Amino acid sequence: MTFLVCCCRCSTRRESRSWRVSSSLDRFAAVLLACMLVCALAMTDVCLLAQEPDIVSAVNPNKSSETRVVITKIDGLQVTVTANRLANNGVSLEDGETLGWDEVRELQTGNRLLGDDPDVITVRLREQGVLYARQVTLSDGVVALATDLTDIQYPLVDVRSIRFPATEGETEWATLLREPSGEVDRLLVTTSRGPRVVAGLLESIDADGVQLYFEDASRRVARDKILGIVPAALTETASPKFLVQVVDRSVLIADSLAVADGNWQIGWQGQVQPFPHETIVSVRVRSDRVLYVSDLPPVLDEVQTIVAPSAKNRVDTNVTGLPMALRLPPSPNATPADRDVRTFSKGWGTRSRSRLVFDLPPGFNRLNGWVGIDTSTQGRGNCQAIVLLDDIQVFSQTITGDATAVPLDVPVQGGRRLELRVETGEELDLADWVNWADLRLLK
Repeated sequence: MTFLVCCCRCSTRRESRSWRVSSSLDRFAAVLLACMLVCALAMTDVCLLAQEPDIVSAVNPNKSSETRVVITKIDGLQVTVTANRLANNGVSLEDGETLGWDEVRELQTGNRLLGDDPDVITVRLREQGVLYARQVTLSDGVVALATDLTDIQYPLVDVRSIRFPATEGETEWATLLREPSGEVDRLLVTTSRGPRVVAGLLESIDADGVQLYFEDASRRVARDKILGIVPAALTETASPKFLVQVVDRSVLIADSLAVADGNWQIGWQGQVQPFPHETIVSVRVRSDRVLYVSDLPPVLDEVQTIVAPSAKNRVDTNVTGLPMALRLPPSPNATPADRDVRTFSKGWGTRSRSRLVFDLPPGFNRLNGWVGIDTSTQGRGNCQAIVLLDDIQVFSQTITGDATAVPLDVPVQGGRRLELRVETGEELDLADWVNWADLRLLK
């Protein structure tokens, strides 16, 4: 840089030289400056690449198992504990009591998700599990996955699909997923005539391809020909107790969870995998005492719009297909800086005029959750949210887009049929995007 400055100064002082010489020196200085900038950027990239393994720590710097974890109980109440109080039998509270896992609905660590990566292999597991892997292999009925966070294994019986990065065959892939087979494994492969389905028995998967038994012979299919794999939908084993969201957006299925030796110990069918605290985002706990209404098949599902475009009720998203978001009443200890908007992963996204009717399983006592107009309406919307139990109205509330969501706590003991209804308000059916969020039945 000193040399460049000297050259520039000399070129300005020597006014007796011709215009051509001065111009040449200016061009030389510009080229030299550009080269120095390129070198500086290259060195920056080298530094960033050298730091890449610590990207999770940079996003979520707190690695200590003493970090606080927010526990949401099945009744909606919350308690905060340190991570090292999580054990196989539940949560050890600071007052000496133990909160069993059947009393817990969700854990939140405060860690943030990393961005999407279009180049990963998407492996769908049973019960809403998903893994984003760099490499997938199969041997002796066990699928091994190499992810950005760890290497992990699941039995093939727990894998619903393996989708390799591709833009081809979306329609055929969707059809395969809609029509599972209980007898054969199926590959979606690319051919000169377009995507084609090949059915057989999966023998192995490695980095170079798939070994598949079909047409009475064991045959090799090259990896670059494979768009996706849908294993046979065999009989399932016990359902997972935990759905663990990690920072690379994967959702692990697990039947045991604890914090020990400074790591989260995530287990499935006897195999336990340690995860550093900074890689865990949240845990959804499945309790026998909780049943989400969005997991029930409706016996009636209808929307009859008046002036709004035709629409349909949606499971676990708002009516437009985006995550449900509601503005909740502020907590007693909230500060003005606290955000009062919360997104939900479970519930029904509806609009006026809509009806959803469900047959209620026996043994449940209460209906809990939130109902309100999605924040994406920017304060618009005015309608009536109604709950009926065996055709008798047990809840009715006017909800508006400029108000906070309304909590639901309705007794349902002995009821056989539950109906969620949304009727129009002051603006007919415009912007009435209603979320029945986190709606669950409790024992």
